[in-house]
Amino acid sequence: MISRPAIVLLILLLLAVGAVYQLKYAVRNLELERAATLEAITETGWRLRSLRASWAYLTRPERLARLAARLGLEPASATRIVELDRIGTRAQLEFAERSLPVPLPSGREIRLRAKPVVTFAFDVRKGRR
Repeated sequence: MISRPAIVLLILLLLAVGAVYQLKYAVRNLELERAATLEAITETGWRLRSLRASWAYLTRPERLARLAARLGLEPASATRIVELDRIGTRAQLEFAERSLPVPLPSGREIRLRAKPVVTFAFDVRKGRR
C-alpha cells in the first residue's frame, strides 16, 4: 500500500501542475490582450497622424484667404473686440432673443425685442472699465 506521505506529495504535485497550467493560460490571455492593445495604439497613432495632416492642409493660410474672399469675409477690426464682461449674462441674451407682439392702433402688429443692457463699474485703481 502507498504510504500517507506519498499520497500527500502526490496531491501537492497535482495541485502544483494545475496551478502551472492555470498560470500558463492566464499569461497567454494577457499576451493576447497586450498585442491587441498595442495594435489599437498603433492604429490610433496612424489615425492621429492622418488627422494632423488633414488639419495642416485645411488650415493653410492661402486656402483660408481664398475661402474668406469667396464668402466676402474680412479680418475683424479692433473695434469689434470687446471685453467679456461687456457681452452680458446668459439670461440677458436669452431675454433679448424673445420678441413680444404689440398690436398697433391701425390693427397691424409689430414685434418688439429687448436689447441686452450691460452695466459695469469703472475701476479707478486699474483705470479700466
